[in-house]
Amino acid sequence: MGLLTDPATGEGVFAHSLLRYSNKTSFLLYVLGVIWFALLAHDDITIGTHFSENALLPGLVKGDYSEDEIARGFLTELTNEMQNSSGQMPVPYLMARFHQLGLEGYIHNFTLHYPLGKPTENDCPASVSHADQYTQWTLKNPMDLYLQRLTTLVSMVATQATGVPNGNHGLFHRFGIEALTLEGVRSKKNIGGVRFFQMGKVIEGVFRSMNNLLERFHQSYFFYLMPASDRFVSISYYMPVLALLVSTVLLKAYSAWMILHAKYAAVMLNEKYTDKDKQDKIAGDKGKQDNKEESLAEELDESSLENLNLVRVGLIFLLTHGIGYLLIACVPFMTHYLEGPTDKALFLGIAGVSLATVLCTIVYKMLFSVGIDWSFYFIFCRVELGLATMCIGVQNFSLGLIIAVIYVLPAHYVSSTQNRWYNKVLWLLFHPLCILYFIILASTMFYFPELGLEALLSRSFQVTRTTLVYSAVDALIYGSWVYSICAGVILPIWLMFWVGLVLCRV
Repeated sequence: MGLLTDPATGEGVFAHSLLRYSNKTSFLLYVLGVIWFALLAHDDITIGTHFSENALLPGLVKGDYSEDEIARGFLTELTNEMQNSSGQMPVPYLMARFHQLGLEGYIHNFTLHYPLGKPTENDCPASVSHADQYTQWTLKNPMDLYLQRLTTLVSMVATQATGVPNGNHGLFHRFGIEALTLEGVRSKKNIGGVRFFQMGKVIEGVFRSMNNLLERFHQSYFFYLMPASDRFVSISYYMPVLALLVSTVLLKAYSAWMILHAKYAAVMLNEKYTDKDKQDKIAGDKGKQDNKEESLAEELDESSLENLNLVRVGLIFLLTHGIGYLLIACVPFMTHYLEGPTDKALFLGIAGVSLATVLCTIVYKMLFSVGIDWSFYFIFCRVELGLATMCIGVQNFSLGLIIAVIYVLPAHYVSSTQNRWYNKVLWLLFHPLCILYFIILASTMFYFPELGLEALLSRSFQVTRTTLVYSAVDALIYGSWVYSICAGVILPIWLMFWVGLVLCRV
């Protein structure tokens, strides 16, 4: 808060440079974020997958141990290797076996660096350093491998952004299995006593299986991005991508706030000079004072347009987010009262509400004159978009990344001075329903290139309606967040920008 309320804010060299090059800096941050994400598929950034020692707890899922033949085979191989090694520990054999099983193993280095030892007069480091070294040629193209891993990375991001659980462990989250309660019930049948071995096997099997399940959740790489099946990207490498993208709108909001702060300071300075001029008027300089008061009054009238008007911002915020909440809560009512299939009813309900809000904003602009500045309103919209995207990215990085890539750059250039008719039309194309349709259209073109134009558009429209139904069902039954986020956060933010574009003065 000190940064926003300090009277000296905006007077430094850094602040002036930031205001001067804010657009270029914001665009540069956006480009850096996209390039950073593209570099995540490179081998120098990714890390090889491995087994954790705590993930080696299989649990007693079988009543009897039936792998004794495998154990005897390992013992026979180890005995033979020790005989061939003259009784020494067969380290190369153990290392090869560990790597074959997928375990991470290494050999300890017990070299003693003793400064009083023998000199190296018998060594030849100079001759070794000047030995000829030959490059092993390969026909593999590293660019093809990088493009393949980048494609896999983008595919994983697209799959993870949907919020649909996949894999065997996804069923636990889908059906809400979060804990397991054990209870001992006394048997009414006289079946004899239970031996300690049987009770211990049950308890050990349950605890080891639960521990294994926990480790499988931990080792499932949900918090990682995987460009290949044997490599992953840590969270410390991919989270800066989202930070760079979000900083684009936050930097724009900060620069706009600095401009408002400078205008407010100028208004305060003019008021001081106005009071001083009133004293001069009493002294008798009436002619000069009349002209000066008229010019100052015009400046104050213009500066009064820069008022914050928090009531207007709060009212629009409540209305738009209330519409988003209704779209979440009224899904059963829309599918029940609207005639036709479920996918058609849900699509018509969402599209109808969106169209009504768009038309109501235009009608309000035609009936009522809105003559106030909307600079602070757009600052609030950009800050909300940035904070919402970061919060979404913490829970689902892939969804937050897609939202940032799509909405950050257009939201940066939307302002009260750039609201021509073509800007409004372009912003209509960024409606969440339109974005969903465009994504499905591109996916359909990629997977079904043989389709004609009419069949392609029709199939994409049908898949869009089906996707809405599936996302709503996942939200109502399984607790998925994707539909709730899009309807309760992204759509209201889009509506807030639309209201500002339509109602602000040109």
